[in-house]
Amino acid sequence: MKIINLTPHEIVYIKADGTKETFPSSGNLRADRVELSREEKDGFIICNYGYLRQDMGEDIKRLLIENADNKDCYFIVSKITLEALKELDAYIPKFLIVGDTVRDDSGKVIGIKNFSRR
Repeated sequence: MKIINLTPHEIVYIKADGTKETFPSSGNLRADRVELSREEKDGFIICNYGYLRQDMGEDIKRLLIENADNKDCYFIVSKITLEALKELDAYIPKFLIVGDTVRDDSGKVIGIKNFSRR
């Protein structure tokens, strides 16, 4: 299985047996959260958001194209980017986000223990 990290941060996956696999950033596929509406009711503000994918660099396009037909290749993206892909009807199971995190004794995130598709 091939996993390509399209977030700006290195991701450390901690397997059940304690071994670690590190996924360095291969570029940053980004999206922005955009406020679509806002209302205030009884002093509370309620917003609706949409997500827009930003223009991607040539390096990201190349990685996506080169691996498009590889059924064993997955791409790690941010939650906001995944939401943007869904809104563009581009969501496919090849895109993953970080699932449960692993923290050290001080509460600092030191890795993850699974990926998620939602």
